[in-house]
Amino acid sequence: MRIILKILLFPIALILGIASSFLRFITLVGGGLVSVLSYLLAGFATIIFFMGFIPWQQLLTAYIICFIFSPFGLMAVANFFLDGIDSLAARMKTI
Repeated sequence: MRIILKILLFPIALILGIASSFLRFITLVGGGLVSVLSYLLAGFATIIFFMGFIPWQQLLTAYIICFIFSPFGLMAVANFFLDGIDSLAARMKTI
């Protein structure tokens, strides 16, 4: 019975492993680009604030947007879900 279950779950585990690797690569590349843009936005917002062109409320809004798109925001959520997919694929392989 266990061998039959292994045979049935092997293609699913294989697809999950390949999809997880591909999504991690996309997340890594996309996260790097978005992080650079986030840091540039934070720097420009700070410079514009000290030059007196925007009030502190808009600076705070820019910082919040930068935090969401930084590696500590959406990237952390994406990595959390990818870790779940990896653990699910690992459990399927150990059955």
